[in-house]
Amino acid sequence: MRPMGTITMDFQFVSEDSRKRLKAFMKKAENYGDYVQILSNYVLDSDEVPDELVLLAIRHCDNLGRREVSRGIIEAHQTKDAILPYFVLMHAAQRDDWEIALQELESAIERASADWIIYWYLISLYWISATRAIDHVRASRAEEQIQAMLAETSTVECYSPQYYYLSANSERYARGMNGPLQTSEMGLRKAREFDDRYWEARCLKQIGALTGFYELAPGNVDRGRSLLMEAKAICKELGDSRGLIEVLSYLGGISGTTGAFNDDINANLEMLKVRELIGDRPVYEFHNISAAYNYLREGKEALEWARLALDNATSRPLLQPLVHLDMAAALILSGELRQAQEHIDIAGRLNLESGIETNLAYEYRVTGLLERARGDLDTAMHSFQTALAIEESNSRVNRMMATLMYLAETEVMQFHATKENRDADVSGPWLERYGNTATENQLQGHIGIALCLKSDLRLRQGRNDEARELANEAMLLSKKQGLEYLKLRATPLLNAQTARTRTDSTRQ
Repeated sequence: MRPMGTITMDFQFVSEDSRKRLKAFMKKAENYGDYVQILSNYVLDSDEVPDELVLLAIRHCDNLGRREVSRGIIEAHQTKDAILPYFVLMHAAQRDDWEIALQELESAIERASADWIIYWYLISLYWISATRAIDHVRASRAEEQIQAMLAETSTVECYSPQYYYLSANSERYARGMNGPLQTSEMGLRKAREFDDRYWEARCLKQIGALTGFYELAPGNVDRGRSLLMEAKAICKELGDSRGLIEVLSYLGGISGTTGAFNDDINANLEMLKVRELIGDRPVYEFHNISAAYNYLREGKEALEWARLALDNATSRPLLQPLVHLDMAAALILSGELRQAQEHIDIAGRLNLESGIETNLAYEYRVTGLLERARGDLDTAMHSFQTALAIEESNSRVNRMMATLMYLAETEVMQFHATKENRDADVSGPWLERYGNTATENQLQGHIGIALCLKSDLRLRQGRNDEARELANEAMLLSKKQGLEYLKLRATPLLNAQTARTRTDSTRQ
């Protein structure tokens, strides 16, 4: 592999002997993942290893999400003073008891003399305080120390992309999108300045997600997807399977946002293949695929994947309410309403225990589908609106678009033509909002669905020629990658228009 900053930036901090060894590892490796494996094997297999190489091995393993290897290294070298904080952290995570670990990190920062080691301890202290221990005073103090080191100690600046990446993650939950976007872009600039391909990919992924997944605006989806594709290419180059899974997750989510549900499914299938290669269990993939098939109205496939998701979620409590709702949504498509209610009831109890708001939004949405299937359209509209409010507050754009779709569909179902509304362009506020949102943000799949809904509306209004034109526009969109399903939505509308035209001709 070619030398790159992700690896070579470490060289300035280690002894000449360690530097020679690291260069030999890099020369032997095919990619970054291979380098980390070679370094880890050396650290695990050798009796006398300098602390600096053990620390580097832990850091690079953590980068690639190789927790088992990292745990083995920490266990093997737990008696080393420099490794002790990581040993305490490891056991704190197992017990979910962070106070001792934070105290040990603070003590280690006082003991350590090397700037680069102090910086890494501070990064750990900052992130754990902010996300695990929820100690904002400690997190703020650690962040101030990190910023001071970056301002005063030029040598550790090469490690700054990680700080900007983590800081942007924290900001996203407190300050909207603009702050974390700017912080992520700073991380990307620094990663490129130091040729840190690993953090370049991570920052590209984060900017792509912030742009194309978490916020709707004209051009955002295309820009977000482009950045994610850059990140995907780097992850493949590095042999970074964990990074690749994260990128594919957002690419699938963006496909869902645009209404390209088949592309969403394909992204999740690719994630499953990567997980299989690294011996990892599926997480959200089965759920995502089942949900996408529900949007496609393919009940049999949705139910098959929901069952897989249910089996897979037995050891994942936070996932269980989602997969019960997947089951319910698929059963609704199959007309099994009593069984669907049973799964919604189970999900409701689990959501009450977990208190996760985004899961509650999904519960409201699936409940709305059940109410609609029972013919209670007014109550369904209320459930969908409740779901939408939660999704908007949590910036879940892909889910928001799905709920808007259901609101628009239900509004058209409620529409009854009269002399007063025969010439109306839309059935009401929800179809108008859905169509405008899709058009303004170039969400091609949702544009196609909105065209089909407007075609249905025109048929209800007796405006058959316009209905045909709108359905034909949807047909044209169905020729695009990932939008083939629009043909299945548009064809019945064209057939209904033809049947009505024939009926009208017979009456004349």
